[in-house]
Amino acid sequence: SLSLSPSLSFSPSPSLSLSRGPSPRPSRSRRVTMEAKAGAGEDGTARVPRVLAFDLDGTLWSPEMYELWGGGSPFEVEGEFLKDRSGTLVRLLGVTREALYACKTDDAFAQSWVAYVSRTDEPSWARECMRLFEVGPGINMDDAKDIEIISKSNKRRMFEKIAADTGVDYADMVFYDNEPGNMHDVSPLGVRCVYTPDGLTQECWEASLAAFAKIGPEEDNDTWEAALSEFGVTSGVGGRAYRW
Repeated sequence: SLSLSPSLSFSPSPSLSLSRGPSPRPSRSRRVTMEAKAGAGEDGTARVPRVLAFDLDGTLWSPEMYELWGGGSPFEVEGEFLKDRSGTLVRLLGVTREALYACKTDDAFAQSWVAYVSRTDEPSWARECMRLFEVGPGINMDDAKDIEIISKSNKRRMFEKIAADTGVDYADMVFYDNEPGNMHDVSPLGVRCVYTPDGLTQECWEASLAAFAKIGPEEDNDTWEAALSEFGVTSGVGGRAYRW
């Protein structure tokens, strides 16, 4: 389970349970309790994202699939890594395992959807890696997701599809990606973006939950950026972070 470090702590809540609302996702079993503190809504429950959308290459794992050209599939498990046919190791970045396992098993995320939104050059390799990477006992990356969109289309279109399919407001979605250009495409929709230049680090994960709990859905993305910046994290929209 994840716990917020003292430097990332914020207003505690008696609960991390999410208020039930429309567009519930499929129910799933719960086996752990997340220890992260969270800001509470008016009903005493914490606000957590209804959609947590993750890029794959460079955000959840490294190297990117195109960097495996000359090797690639088939992959085999090598301890905590995967090894492609040329011997190159693929690793999960930061707290990818812990975050996805929490999303899959913690009651706080019972009404949240996990989405993989990727423009990877090798979709079949990515899907093989998702089946092989375990994030917890008996749970792999593929098990942890509710939505998968792997396409060369603009990521804005991916989020428009997610919104249409789930009925979730854009302001209730958080998007993690290591490419600021994708943030510039998606942010105008109102999606809460988190720039992950070093992958899904503990700082990015915890800061995103803290910032999301702190602000309301009516707040604009300037307020989101300000909330993230309190924890040393950025949305990647504008400023020096934009290098697309």
